[in-house]
Amino acid sequence: MAFGALTLYADRPHAFDEQTRSHFTELANDLAYGVMAIRTRADRARVEAELRRIEAYLEEGQRLTHTGSWAWNIASRENVYWSPEHYRIFGLDPAKDAQSFEKALERIVPEDRAKFRSDSRRRDPGKEGFRGRLANSVCRTGACDMLIASGIPSSTRTAWSSSM
Repeated sequence: MAFGALTLYADRPHAFDEQTRSHFTELANDLAYGVMAIRTRADRARVEAELRRIEAYLEEGQRLTHTGSWAWNIASRENVYWSPEHYRIFGLDPAKDAQSFEKALERIVPEDRAKFRSDSRRRDPGKEGFRGRLANSVCRTGACDMLIASGIPSSTRTAWSSSM
């Protein structure tokens, strides 16, 4: 794809020796690289702005429907990702409670917590994940709500969706 030209003028034929032509070729390549870098940067900024817009719509949709999303590595028992609404559902603070599996587990009522632990230990993290649904009562600041969670396995984590 051509997008420009670099034209050099000389007042006589064969005015440019091999070394000068080599320098001009390098200059043209550097200019082309610079233009492509500017275009790439502009494209990236456009895509990042679109991603931020889509994320804002997703966050608003989750807030309105009280549906949170999260990713959990079953093998390491590590919370990989929690959406802002998922933090709200559990009554946790993203700044203080980030990736705190144990704090989230404490929010599940004891009788449901035992079932959750046994279900999570039974499953093969690389294959089954948490297909189907888990129903747990989640308590925070004195109020308890029913939480329905379903999960799908992926190559490195289990992705979840939770709603109240």
